[in-house]
Amino acid sequence: MFGQLGLADDAAAVYAALLAEPSLTLADLVTHTRLPERTVRKILDQLADLHLVEQSATGDHQLVLIPPGHALSGLLAQAQADLKRREAGLEQARAEIVAMTDGRQRHGDTVTRLDGVDAVRGRLRVLSGLARFEVCSFSPGGAHRLDAMSESRPLNQDLLARHIAIRAIYQDACRNDQETLEYATWMTSRGASLRTVPVVPLQLVLVDRTVAIVPISAAEPRVGALEVRNLSIVTVVSALFEQVWQNATPLGEQPPRRRNGLRPQEHQILVLLAGGGTDEMIARRMGVSVRTVRRTVADLTERLNASSRFQAGLQASRAGWL
Repeated sequence: MFGQLGLADDAAAVYAALLAEPSLTLADLVTHTRLPERTVRKILDQLADLHLVEQSATGDHQLVLIPPGHALSGLLAQAQADLKRREAGLEQARAEIVAMTDGRQRHGDTVTRLDGVDAVRGRLRVLSGLARFEVCSFSPGGAHRLDAMSESRPLNQDLLARHIAIRAIYQDACRNDQETLEYATWMTSRGASLRTVPVVPLQLVLVDRTVAIVPISAAEPRVGALEVRNLSIVTVVSALFEQVWQNATPLGEQPPRRRNGLRPQEHQILVLLAGGGTDEMIARRMGVSVRTVRRTVADLTERLNASSRFQAGLQASRAGWL
């Protein structure tokens, strides 16, 4: 407690001794604390400066202890004021870091290219440290890369420790990968909000709704990303995230069936099938195996009483399944 109020260990020991026995003299304190007399005198001067003790008016070298409630309240108020000044200083430092990091904006650069995975991850580390209230993300694919999860774990842990909200949207297929599901469950157990959809439109990180990180190539996100700060573009990206979020299923709940009885995954496969998608393309978009796609297509074809994939698409359209 005393350390938090600015008292060193020796000074705290002297003050604690006086609290226990207010009648102690200088000589008594030297004996009790086993500190050199010169040290005890300096400590008493310090305690006097802090208005914790004062010399007796009788001149008999007796020390007078100031009532602890009054004395310590003053110290506490001083410590709180110092804390506020330090917090203000840290906030100013954070603002200066933002200004240094994003100084290129003053020259009109609202889109910055980040080449390669290392550049993207390095920039995400910086942005995570500067986040003020929220980080949102899209995470396509079923099974997530182990290196990506290992890289993001400490960042997410730090964000949640700082009470920064995390909202993430994964694909439904992540529920079938044990390691990805364990990682997602770990995040929710610490306060993150995760939801899933059949298909995530693109890789995305959105920080405080002021900066978006989007892939240079949706087909190959490891090529790199663009850091976008244009307000109009970020607003559109934010609206896209909110729309997908509203239609996503919270992790831990089963995706609800549609009115026609289709599971979300079945409906999405039908939509992609009707758009001319091959089994391989559909599997890649949905983060599932080709075998899963073919099995689902065969089941849907049978339920629609169709004799071919093409006929299944027509029957699904006529039945309003699309």
